Amino acid sequence: MALDDIKKKIISDAQEKKRVLLGQAETKKTDVIDGYKKQADDYRKIMIERTDADGQGIKRGIITDARLRVKNEALSKKREIMSGVTADAKSKFIASPDYPAMMKSLVLKSLTTKEEEIIVSKNEKALDGKWLDDVNKQGNAKLKFSAVKGIFTGGVMVKNNDISVNITVDTLFKIMKEDIEKEFAKILFE
Repeated sequence: MALDDIKKKIISDAQEKKRVLLGQAETKKTDVIDGYKKQADDYRKIMIERTDADGQGIKRGIITDARLRVKNEALSKKREIMSGVTADAKSKFIASPDYPAMMKSLVLKSLTTKEEEIIVSKNEKALDGKWLDDVNKQGNAKLKFSAVKGIFTGGVMVKNNDISVNITVDTLFKIMKEDIEKEFAKILFE
């Protein structure tokens, strides 16, 4: 599965979630806007009663503040939604049947001595001894698993002495982050 395929899969998954997540975000946005509008109106009435000239200036300040708060709350909710979608996409990628083949392809491309150590996540299930045997056979290599387990979501690190090649799922998604975030934003929030 190529990176473009992963991007398409992520975008497809995001579209599936769009209705649910957008509904949640819209509900939250409406509630926040209504709450701040009520607060602004209540505060405005009190201030107008005290002094008309000062009340008008305060009113503008309250409305500006309320708008800023609503925008900040909406931005926070968007980040939360995008973070959830990304975490879900990572989980689906790791659970996909294409995951071991994709990792094998990336490991083979990263080899220099063909005797590197492979560091897997402490929770890794798909990249097992059979997978490593297949990588060694296809790459005519003598790779071995490191006794040290990584603290990352999935994927591997290929280590040769002091040099490591980071092929973790976290890093792959970080590389794709800019492209994906633009697509997420279009799908979820426009």
